Amino acid sequence: MGAELFIALVFVGPGVVAFGLECLIFRLTRHRFWPLRFLPVALLVLPAARVWEAWRYGGPFRQLTLLSWEIVILSMVLGLLLGGWVGFCWAKRG
Repeated sequence: MGAELFIALVFVGPGVVAFGLECLIFRLTRHRFWPLRFLPVALLVLPAARVWEAWRYGGPFRQLTLLSWEIVILSMVLGLLLGGWVGFCWAKRG
């Protein structure tokens, strides 16, 4: 596996998973249980806890750790937003 593929999987993978999960939940909760649509947002707690831990405990690679986890969070947020938009359009159409 090349370095570029590994970096893409680490930083873009969570966004793709969040996008797919959000689309699936929007499709499954088309008419009922609509509050479950916000369940994937709870996934943001995991990388946010890692950012808090890296910020609190520091270390020689503190800035790099913060940057990498913030990129993962940004990827997940974009995946959730795009998934919510696509899922909303998909559920409205069906």
